[in-house]
Amino acid sequence: MGFRCFYARALLACAFLMPLSAEAHPIPEITFAIEDMGDHLLADISIPMNEFLLVFDLGPDVSNRSVSKAAPDIADYLSEHIAFSTPEAADPLPQTIDAVEMRITGTAHGTQVELWAHLTVTIPEDAPQLTLASDLVLHRVVTDVIAVTLI
Repeated sequence: MGFRCFYARALLACAFLMPLSAEAHPIPEITFAIEDMGDHLLADISIPMNEFLLVFDLGPDVSNRSVSKAAPDIADYLSEHIAFSTPEAADPLPQTIDAVEMRITGTAHGTQVELWAHLTVTIPEDAPQLTLASDLVLHRVVTDVIAVTLI
């Protein structure tokens, strides 16, 4: 597989309706870890659970079970708020949310709870540049940050 250069730009299109502030959390931002596989991209997405709950109601019991039960609706939410495109294409590139789960890990700062999702994006062979547009949580928490890492 040859090396392909591309750019990922998080376009932060925020709807400033009902802005909220998220309380402090050990994950400072939403993260995208993106890997170029040649004909497709793989992206691991992590969202602090306390911020995700501001935009998505999992009910009174936030657990692996409630996340699993709501996985199709969560995937729909993610798909509505994430789009990869090329300068040449009018429509977003085809993408699939392959997995959604709640992850709990211990850190030096305490327990970290996040919503994790795996995304596959089909990309054209000749695409020199890609754009990532996402307003995950940002449409409600306007001070949040999305960090993008290319692997």
